[in-house]
Amino acid sequence: MGCGCCVDEVIYEDGKAVDYRILDANPAYERIVGISRDRAVGALGSEVYGDGLPSFFNLLTKVAETGEPASFERYFAPIEKHLQFTVNRPGDGRFSTVFTDITDRVHAQEELAEASRRLREAVRAGNVGLWDWNLATNRVQYSPEWKRQIGYDEHEITDSFEEWQSRVHPEDLAPTLARVHRAIAEGSAEYFTEFRFRHKDGSYRYILSQSSVFCGEAGRPSRVLGSHIDITEHKRAEEALNRQRAELQAIYDHAPVMMSVLDPDRRVLYANRAFTEFTGVSEDELTTGRACGVFGCINAQADPRGCGFGPVCERCELRRALDDTLRTGLGHRNVEDRATLERQGNRWDVVLLGATAAIQTDGQSNVLLCLEDRTEQEQAEQRARQRELELLHVARLSTLGEMASGLAHELSQPLSAIVNYSTACAQLGAVDRPDLQRIMKNIHKITEQAERARDIMVRIRELAQRRRPRLTSVDVNRVVANVLDLLSWQIRQKGIDLNPDLDDRLPAARADAIQVEQVLVNLTRNAIEAMEQTPPRRRLTIRTSPGDAGAVRIEVSDTGVGIPRDEPDRIFDAFFTTKADGLGIGLSISRTIVEMHEGILQADRNAEGGSTFVVVLPQVPRQDATEGRDEDW
Repeated sequence: MGCGCCVDEVIYEDGKAVDYRILDANPAYERIVGISRDRAVGALGSEVYGDGLPSFFNLLTKVAETGEPASFERYFAPIEKHLQFTVNRPGDGRFSTVFTDITDRVHAQEELAEASRRLREAVRAGNVGLWDWNLATNRVQYSPEWKRQIGYDEHEITDSFEEWQSRVHPEDLAPTLARVHRAIAEGSAEYFTEFRFRHKDGSYRYILSQSSVFCGEAGRPSRVLGSHIDITEHKRAEEALNRQRAELQAIYDHAPVMMSVLDPDRRVLYANRAFTEFTGVSEDELTTGRACGVFGCINAQADPRGCGFGPVCERCELRRALDDTLRTGLGHRNVEDRATLERQGNRWDVVLLGATAAIQTDGQSNVLLCLEDRTEQEQAEQRARQRELELLHVARLSTLGEMASGLAHELSQPLSAIVNYSTACAQLGAVDRPDLQRIMKNIHKITEQAERARDIMVRIRELAQRRRPRLTSVDVNRVVANVLDLLSWQIRQKGIDLNPDLDDRLPAARADAIQVEQVLVNLTRNAIEAMEQTPPRRRLTIRTSPGDAGAVRIEVSDTGVGIPRDEPDRIFDAFFTTKADGLGIGLSISRTIVEMHEGILQADRNAEGGSTFVVVLPQVPRQDATEGRDEDW
């Protein structure tokens, strides 16, 4: 490329160097400086460069005055270039400069320095330890980061290879050295190793080492450079994740709940052991079918395409839940599916309780389906409900048996009246001119008494019959009136003042009328018996009123001996009784009935003596009341 050259003469004023004049310049001068030779020669330096004298003017004049050569590099602002100068004195008061353009080199050095700085920062920030192993001397240079990585200061570790080897975990040393020696023998450009490395505190850190083998002039390995990266936290996180995966896999494989993963087409991708045991086929066979079709659901078998395409599949709650989860990503719980299954010609009904959840598997949106076979549990619950209903029926029969004398007396009154009115009619009809008006009046009385006897028998029959409970709209005031009618003889016989306080604004209750009557008969009879040992002025109050949130409230209050002060709620325990001849099941059954109605039965002691039992029943929903809807229990 050539060097620029020029000869200059220093200009003095009053013995002081103030400028210089360019005497000559070569062609390379024009190329580097960008100023023509014709313009430069004879001109003052301060004029040619248009920026005054250069900052190194004193250095140039010193060479001209002393004859001592100088070499230096400077940024020459007027031409915005980095130049390398060699200055000599060709004669008194003169200096010659030979210069080259080093701008590209300076920029490259600056970029290299910046890259080096960034690398150092990255190494420091990334906690990367560097090392340089000279194979000829077996000495290793360890970077400060390498030493700090394992807890040591700069001066605490020498450049011996043993510093590294002695810290590798004994179980990892042999395979790690074998990998290193194999890489050196093969002249591998790059290799990786992973091992445990002892920290200053005695603990072991997991290290990932990336190394490169360099060969000398003879082609033989002479040097190995590498890095240490502490991957302990990553390793621990990975181990924790593997443990969690193993735990989840164990749960998945051994859970009693059926689990399967379905694709967007509801085809089985995976299934656990419980799932395969329920279906009776292997997991490989399951993956060819859709959802409930693999169970043998008769609806899925009704269409060649399988589950979800049968004529009634659109009404399947489980299919709806699966489709919604696949569409929205929202999970569902407690989805009940009642299905009929068919396998090898046999059919049976099942009750499945399902749950769905959206999951990602290999980047695909799938759904986790969990199923619990509740068939046996529901059958057991049905048997338990049936036994409970039988117990309630037995309790009603027992109550009727205990009320037999009172009921007989209640029946004897209308029957005796019928006999008397019939006798009177016979006598009135035996005369020549019978009084037809009186006879008709007596016949009307006979009809009234017969209807009264019939009503008593109807209520007895309703209490005695075995029937399936039905939730209907019940007029509680009417039920209370029926109870008081049944027990009226006992109330009169015991000399009890009856105080019915029935609210005409009472809403209808959602209940089974016979079971509510059973509860009120039991509470009223308990109140009557509780007042047997108390002095006269016995009082029985039955009050109805609207409760909170539209509920129906019934209170049965007496002036008897009261409930026990300690543990008052024990009176509702089965077989707990304060009566010498009591079984202790009446109140327990009563609370069971009320709770079956989603109601409340509780008891309190009255301040003035006696007890008050409170029954709260739910109100009939407006829509049900309007439509007169009945519901099987």
